[in-house]
Amino acid sequence: MFNILIDDLPRTVEVDGVEVPIRCQTNVSIAISLLDEEKVFRPGDADFALETAVKQLSLFYPVIPGDEMLALQRLIEFYSYTPLAGAQSREGRPQTSLEQHKRNFSFKYDGGLIYSAFLQQYGIRGFDELHWFEFQALLEGLTDETQFIKAIQFRTMQITKEMSKAEKAYYRKMKRRYALPDERPQEVRDAAFGSLFE
Repeated sequence: MFNILIDDLPRTVEVDGVEVPIRCQTNVSIAISLLDEEKVFRPGDADFALETAVKQLSLFYPVIPGDEMLALQRLIEFYSYTPLAGAQSREGRPQTSLEQHKRNFSFKYDGGLIYSAFLQQYGIRGFDELHWFEFQALLEGLTDETQFIKAIQFRTMQITKEMSKAEKAYYRKMKRRYALPDERPQEVRDAAFGSLFE
């Protein structure tokens, strides 16, 4: 099990018994994530999914290994690393706090908030040289003193009947202000809305 405190940060992955060099910088992993975000909004588009996978492989590997399916699996394992888990597999264990919030933030729309949070809390101005695992550890450590974490808190805030009318109005306003755009195709949004009444 990888431990960020004592192990060297990985700069290769094993594919078919061979250590293959990878691009492990945060800016590369964010670019891979942005492609994933686009894929989510085009469900059922197999051609787009394949095109996206090829782009992701090209970003991650300087030279794509022969077994592209295994290479893609290794990319996903590397990208899925979370510091609180220590391991790369998410199956069979509780989610970390960041994993619980991942669907509540977007590298595409929250880039400015993330950048300012890193600058505010750590004094870090860029991610070009920052290893993905380091970035994940620092992201996990952001406090609610940053606007990014506050935005996630507003997005996930449950408005309850115990709240005063003023509190409810305030939290609704903040939820609208920090809401992520719904980029799903109209038919998917309509189906999701319709299922609420079934």
